[in-house]
Amino acid sequence: MGSLRWGILAPGGIAALFAQDLGSAGRTFLAVGSRSQERADQFAAKYGAARAYGSYEALVNDPDIEAVYIASPHSEHAAHAELALRHGKHVLVEKPFTLTGEQARRVRDVARETGLFAMEAMRTRFMPHTVRSHQLIEEGALGEIRALTADHCQRLDSDPVGRLWNPILGGGALLDLGIYNVSFASDYLGAPEHINAVATMTSTGVDLSTSMIFRYANGAIASLQTAMDARGPNRAAIIGEKARIEMGSVFYRSSRFKLFNGKDELIEDFSEPYPFWGKQYEAQEVERCIAAGLTESPRMSLDETVTIIETIDKVRQQINLTYPE
Repeated sequence: MGSLRWGILAPGGIAALFAQDLGSAGRTFLAVGSRSQERADQFAAKYGAARAYGSYEALVNDPDIEAVYIASPHSEHAAHAELALRHGKHVLVEKPFTLTGEQARRVRDVARETGLFAMEAMRTRFMPHTVRSHQLIEEGALGEIRALTADHCQRLDSDPVGRLWNPILGGGALLDLGIYNVSFASDYLGAPEHINAVATMTSTGVDLSTSMIFRYANGAIASLQTAMDARGPNRAAIIGEKARIEMGSVFYRSSRFKLFNGKDELIEDFSEPYPFWGKQYEAQEVERCIAAGLTESPRMSLDETVTIIETIDKVRQQINLTYPE
């Protein structure tokens, strides 16, 4: 599998993690694009990119770039993904894929129209412990899944004028943190049949914390908690009729899980450590799929991504979380 020539759009904190992981996996980080030439130059020098551009348009117009990692604020993901696709670039879009289901459908349709690859950057889908957990489930180790739990609670920036508190930028716990919980539930149980959600809101109108209960057609229940004002254990579990899997803390970047049988006996203790943040796995999935002639990942399809964002839309409706146009 050959390495694609990557560009990074918007050199913020999450982009730094992606660039670091690209390097750890021996992938090709060719160029970075920023709204500031100075920031682009600094980022390129620090993380080893050969080219630095002072605009996003210049980045996507570089004919040598094959794939673009979209790392701008949530509110800009849809526009920037479409910009890159319209300029012939494959895209990996940092989570959440978009602010709304309508935007997600539009990006999906543009990707299919252009015949280019597009995927949400949900690294947990491709990490070794997740792959192994699905092998166990497919082998029947858990039996039918009856329940799933996941909490993602952090103590983050409480500045009322900061990004996380700003509805214009898609602030709040749900999109920044809770996306991991909802995607985790979708990965193992699919789309919920019924949703109940409650939240505590900030003075600026975004969610400080949100609790969600999803019920599925087979009767399974997912219990999900997210918050940005206090740190939790950040654990997750998949509970089946015969056994359960307990993901290590922090579940969305852990390399470990434990499998317990119905007698609470430890059956398997899986651990496969990885360097840095694990974002190399999502980049490798993009490259694997493109090398195989695929325009979507079987593990993180565009239709599932749309369904996840639509599920979040339903949660937002229940907690009265809206984003200004």
